[in-house]
Amino acid sequence: MKAMPEKYRSIWRHMDFADAKGNFIRAARTGFDTKFLWMGKNISAEELLRKEFIPMAREGLLMNQVSRKEIDKYIGIIEERIESKQTGSRWIIQSYRKLKKNIRKEDAITALAAGMFKRQSSTKPIHTWKVMSTKEFNPNLTEKDFIYKIMTTSIFSVQEDDIIELISAIMQWKNIHHVPVENEQGYLVGLVTRDLLQKHAQEIKNGELVKAKDIMTKSLFTIDPEDIIGNVFNVMQKHELDCMPVVKSGKLVGIVTEVDFAPLMEKVEE
Repeated sequence: MKAMPEKYRSIWRHMDFADAKGNFIRAARTGFDTKFLWMGKNISAEELLRKEFIPMAREGLLMNQVSRKEIDKYIGIIEERIESKQTGSRWIIQSYRKLKKNIRKEDAITALAAGMFKRQSSTKPIHTWKVMSTKEFNPNLTEKDFIYKIMTTSIFSVQEDDIIELISAIMQWKNIHHVPVENEQGYLVGLVTRDLLQKHAQEIKNGELVKAKDIMTKSLFTIDPEDIIGNVFNVMQKHELDCMPVVKSGKLVGIVTEVDFAPLMEKVEE
């Protein structure tokens, strides 16, 4: 922000809100292929980034006494991503479509979660990730495999101060039974279940201001993405749990429920 040119500081005087809203919607729909309306002219996302925002960012970081080496490293990643035009969402879509051509939808989703975790663990930037192939899918999944291969990564979470009326609406809308609760720093601090909400149904009906932190379960059984499937299943059976959050360095990366074990249990029974 320190390097923002004076002409942009009161940008609302130069750009109508409707234009800004249109830019936002187009960017959400088309990503790097977006054409923006910027200061009265049409400009591509690539051109806007290279000619306006990246030079601004470099100057601002220098003004904040960030070393040139660090600037080159992280701005360089952005420039390489622009060059490759590969974002996280584009990688997911391309990988999923490729997998689904040869394997079942359910198996494609499982393989995608495993492939994503494996690549994240490598710490390589996402623009360098190779699109997944069916060679990465292991149809012979066993109870000795890692839990990240079956965990659900599309998670709806809420904040400590979110009201339970909102949480109840989210759970009904998505037809889910568990919602993890995170603090402002993004760390897992609790879990709200459908059973808990039913206990507080009258308060929801009365419109009382009850927050997630007031009712959530704080004593949680959590697991690491590289815990063994069989061990996790045994723990859930022993403690009569129907879900377990998957946590890495204190932050939520997935969740495992009884449903996730179903395909594996079917193979065992066979």
